[in-house]
Amino acid sequence: MMRIRAPQLLFAAFAKLAAFGALVVAVPGLGAQERLVDGVGDAAARAAIRATVQQLEARGVPTAPLLTKVREGMAKQAPPARIADAVAQLGGRLTVAHAALTVATSSDEVAAGAGALQAGVGEGALRELRRRWTTAPLTVPLGVMTQMVASGVPVARAVAQVRILLERGATPTQLVAFTSAVQSDVAAGIAPDVAMVLRADAVAATGATTVSSPLGSPPRPPPLRPSP
Repeated sequence: MMRIRAPQLLFAAFAKLAAFGALVVAVPGLGAQERLVDGVGDAAARAAIRATVQQLEARGVPTAPLLTKVREGMAKQAPPARIADAVAQLGGRLTVAHAALTVATSSDEVAAGAGALQAGVGEGALRELRRRWTTAPLTVPLGVMTQMVASGVPVARAVAQVRILLERGATPTQLVAFTSAVQSDVAAGIAPDVAMVLRADAVAATGATTVSSPLGSPPRPPPLRPSP
């Protein structure tokens, strides 16, 4: 079985997090920010975006995800009003995530929290994780929650399973491998809940920090027998 090195796994994980708006990029300079917002083709939308950015800055909330959202909207040629609305909604989630995860270890963590909130994870779950792990970065665990929910796992079960894995000492690399394996299982037709439990047990059973697919290829369902 081919072993996947940790850097490859982490790169794949962050690529997935980015797809859910949970990964931020470096904040551009003030001039670059202004030019970016100036590219939105409506004065009212530009004013709304700037107001959202200023509100978050005043609260100490990371604003880089807002600018990423503007770029995404412009790249998709979305109407300016829709871009401004998406920025405002993201600003609200970032504000909630920042408060729940205070003191956040990084802007990436706040953005990951906002992504989890968008997926349906409650603010209380974010606060509980921060209470239990006051200094450990939660960027990857929050991204795993988001991915589990996107794969069809109920929110409460996804939150509980990630918490259990963290309590068992799962590393970020193992969490990433766990997520990838669950997604593969679901794509192969295994129920999300079943895949999550099986893969979590496999992570708990290994102490390795470099993990390929712990269970190997997912089991195939038995062939249907013709009716007599």
